[in-house]
Amino acid sequence: MFTVVGGLVLFFVTIGISLIVSIASSTEVETPEMNLFVTMPQGSTLESTDLKIRKIEERVMEIPVVEKVISQISEVEGVITVKLVEGFNDLDTISVGDIRNKLSGLSRDFSDVNISLEKPPSQTVGNGGAGNSAEEDFQRMLGIGTASERIIIKGQDFELMQTIAQDINTLIGGLQSVQQSSVNLSPERPEAHLVFDQKRMSENQVTLQNVAVALNDFQPSFTSGSNFISAGEEYEITIRTQNQVTQAKEMRDLREMKVSSTTGATHGFSDIGTALYSSGESTITRMNQEKRIQITYNFIDEITKSKALQESSRLEIDQIVAGVNIPSGIVVDVVHDEGLFNDFFFLIFAAIVIIFMILAAVFESLYLPIVIMFSIPLAGIGALMGLTLTGNSMLSANTLIGFLILLGVVVNNGIILIDYSRILRRAGYTKYRALIMSGISRLRPILITSITTIIAMLPLALGEAEYVLSIGQPFAVTVMGGLAFATLLTLFYIPTMSAGLESVLAWFRNLKPAIKAIQIVLMILAGAFISLQVEGLIFQMITYIGAIILIPGGTHFIMSSLRQANAEMVAPGEAMHIKIQNLTKVYGRDKRWIREWKGNKNLFNARGEEPVTRRMVLQDLIWQIALISFLIYFIYFHLDKAFWQLVFMISLHALLIFMLNRAAQLLPHKQKLLTISNTLLYWGFPLLSAIYLYSDVQIKAFGVILIILWFIGLFLAHASKKLKANPVDVTEIKGRFRKIRKLYYKLLLAIPFVKPKKAEFKALKGANLTIEQGMFGLLGPNGAGKTTLMRILCGILDQSYGKIWINGHDTTLRREELQGLIGYLPQAFGTYENMTPYEFLDYQAILRKISNQEEREKRVQYVLKAVHMDEHQHKKIGSFSGGMKQRIGIAQILLHLPKILVVDEPTAGLDPLERIRFRNLLVELSRERIVVFSTHIIEDIASSCNKLAVLISGNIEYIGSPTTMAELANEKVWEFHLTPGEFETEKENYMIVHHMREGDLIRVKCLSDERPRVDAVQVRANLEDAYLWLMKSKSKKKNEKLPVASV
Repeated sequence: MFTVVGGLVLFFVTIGISLIVSIASSTEVETPEMNLFVTMPQGSTLESTDLKIRKIEERVMEIPVVEKVISQISEVEGVITVKLVEGFNDLDTISVGDIRNKLSGLSRDFSDVNISLEKPPSQTVGNGGAGNSAEEDFQRMLGIGTASERIIIKGQDFELMQTIAQDINTLIGGLQSVQQSSVNLSPERPEAHLVFDQKRMSENQVTLQNVAVALNDFQPSFTSGSNFISAGEEYEITIRTQNQVTQAKEMRDLREMKVSSTTGATHGFSDIGTALYSSGESTITRMNQEKRIQITYNFIDEITKSKALQESSRLEIDQIVAGVNIPSGIVVDVVHDEGLFNDFFFLIFAAIVIIFMILAAVFESLYLPIVIMFSIPLAGIGALMGLTLTGNSMLSANTLIGFLILLGVVVNNGIILIDYSRILRRAGYTKYRALIMSGISRLRPILITSITTIIAMLPLALGEAEYVLSIGQPFAVTVMGGLAFATLLTLFYIPTMSAGLESVLAWFRNLKPAIKAIQIVLMILAGAFISLQVEGLIFQMITYIGAIILIPGGTHFIMSSLRQANAEMVAPGEAMHIKIQNLTKVYGRDKRWIREWKGNKNLFNARGEEPVTRRMVLQDLIWQIALISFLIYFIYFHLDKAFWQLVFMISLHALLIFMLNRAAQLLPHKQKLLTISNTLLYWGFPLLSAIYLYSDVQIKAFGVILIILWFIGLFLAHASKKLKANPVDVTEIKGRFRKIRKLYYKLLLAIPFVKPKKAEFKALKGANLTIEQGMFGLLGPNGAGKTTLMRILCGILDQSYGKIWINGHDTTLRREELQGLIGYLPQAFGTYENMTPYEFLDYQAILRKISNQEEREKRVQYVLKAVHMDEHQHKKIGSFSGGMKQRIGIAQILLHLPKILVVDEPTAGLDPLERIRFRNLLVELSRERIVVFSTHIIEDIASSCNKLAVLISGNIEYIGSPTTMAELANEKVWEFHLTPGEFETEKENYMIVHHMREGDLIRVKCLSDERPRVDAVQVRANLEDAYLWLMKSKSKKKNEKLPVASV
């Protein structure tokens, strides 16, 4: 669950960061040339445009790194191509950003023209533009950016449409709810209208063709209609005669323009017509044979944040438009922001449904398509991270095309993985084993597909040409980043998702019908609420996924939380019994997936196959050398950003160390040489790279920080490896500078990934027990696993393997409910010593939810009498002996009337009289319940338990009665006498369990299969003898010495 939710959270966080980066900044293309677009006022002549651009060129040439400029000029616009000197990006004097700022700043010196680094749209737009850009629409679809609304005026009478548009814009702009409004009308351009007098034209024999010829001669130049292509550039051919006047023409010149008649006579234009000065539109938008004018407006933030206010404001706009007098032939449409992308959403939804149906039909499953499609957000994470780190915008068509191609590839990886796991499941593999094996078996084809695709995209991603950077790089980075990230995570997330979702569905199937119905209804209500109330694709996706996770998750949490101790799980009068089967506890155990992976590795080693062979090393050298060559070129000749140089230097360093370690496995006799080589490589390569990085980076302080971080990481990795190989106990450090060394190792061990992980320790090894009502003893030395077994029985610890049943109820499934049957007294427990037993137990009863005062009083008195402490109930606990405090502990766990008592070494530290009293108390309590009594004191077991189990090193070595156990040492116990001198010289030869001085001799009691001496006499064995013999015979330590008892 945490893995899946973490992946989704990372996906949405990455989207947010990418959008912020994409919107806040645009990519600076660092190429040796850039274009400067100059737009002149309407009506400008070619000569005036040429003169203005010439002055702009002079200013551009003042920039130090500019080598030359090339200009293309037309009447009202021009393009200046600025070429920079070769290797300009290696200079520390000026950056690409500075050059762009200088070029953009030229607009301040030439206020009468528009100068921009961005190509102006093909249709000149005015206030607000002709509509929303694709980027703005994409942002609005995702639920970010400003939601703009539109009013579209359609018709044929453009002048009348202009008047209506200006009227509506004035009315809307005056509303307090509207932040701004604009009309997409471009500024009018100057025009000259020629009005002909047909009568005078007829009298002077002048035709319209004669006027057209005169107009051609009137212009200083005219286009030929043909283009000239040179070096890939296309130029328009303009014809101009040598003796043609090139100065600007005025209206007076037009009125005096000479027009030749059909008879050859020359007349002034004023003789046949009139020239009038006027103005007109420069652009007209037409769609489906209708002219269009668009009004765009935005509401203020207070309106957009409230659904009710937004609805009322839209209604107000509708009323204003309805109140305007609209002539016939003109249509005014109000287009609100909502519903603009309904068709788009429907197509996306339809595509997802179709993919889901195909996968469901192929796999004959409803949940596996969800698992496979989960690879889509994984690919999105990598793609968005790649775009963000390389500075490319995600709001572009090339990026979206890359996403579409990417999704098909990563889904195929999931299909390969899941399909093979299903084949293994049919062959009898378990769920987790099948997923692990499918990942191992399908690793090669998945990696080959991904690597070949990534390599194919490298030229596009690394290209430096302007159009490659702006068009190909976003596409390539999207595919490469998404594929690399998704390929790695597919091998982890897809199996996790598959296993987790299968478990969730199994849990859902076992729910009661009423709870299932409630969850389905909640899902439907949540979906309806999100669809109607939540705006924006991103926020809808987040809330949908949140509802899908939280509704079942909340149900599971509530059901788990409501589970509580329930003593009624066992019927009154029913005899108690506990069955323990194959109980195993491993401390420091790896996670499930790591264990499965190690299991496959161990299986590989068990087959006797060599992990590394000379052939494998030589084969791997082919791709390793190619990869190293690419990394060297990429780091030292292509990249120019210090951060990315450092990242790939670390990758190259890791690859070189990996290759050296592989070679070391084939050359075991060259360990000294390999050690020296490894040291030089480990520290020498980073040192040389750091020198290069420092000399190449522009901001020296930033380079120093990166280098320091790199060496800190290397040092910590080296220290972690060293501590793992040679663990250090800080408390045992001695010698010179021990205080400094202790502080050094304390600091190192405080770092989580540096501190060596504790080795796995198996505290229980497949314990099998059956415990019936009465006293049951657990006997064993310290560290045998007694406390671990008891804590698992009480539900405090989870077992690694195995099962425990209490009267047929599985403790792993009914842990909370079974708590009401168990009372646990640990070896060390605390009490409030300033309280009396009555006050302390009354307080504990309240904590156990015994709220009725009368019932609580009866319960407290009952347990005090049960442990024979009723006479001392009003004395302070601090004045009690150890045995009396142990009785208070027993009284505490009896408050909820448990049917199973578990006490862990309760007699430790008590004097003999208190031990006897406490043993008798436990025997008395065991008449109506199970009492599990653990100790390493044999006498306590022998005198109180009717059945016991012996644990030695986590294994159950004996189960049965104390009497039967004593028989294990029959004919194994011997006694004989030695002089003090003989005892000192021969005591190492015998397994002595007891010796006592008798006059001048020492009586020795030992264990042996055979008569140890001629004068040895066989004696009757007791439980202690049997226990010691069992420990010796079952111990895995062959040379273990038993402690010698002496008197």
